[in-house]
Amino acid sequence: MRINNLEDLSNHLIDNWKAGNYTFVYNDHDALATGTMMSEIFIDEARKKFPGEEQAEIMWHAERLEEWINEGNANLQ
Repeated sequence: MRINNLEDLSNHLIDNWKAGNYTFVYNDHDALATGTMMSEIFIDEARKKFPGEEQAEIMWHAERLEEWINEGNANLQ
């Protein structure tokens, strides 16, 4: 997938999260990364890939990603 903008980056991270590529150990078991973790990853990646992007725009996408993972798709975990 080619990442041309913040929306592409968000979709890329969601797809990889769904595939189980972002995990951590919790109580001796692998668990999917939390929304907060994914938001932090998004912010780091967005700043690297799109250094001229407005901070407010990055944060808006990061918050949507976090909400999607924590609220809308908690049943996937």
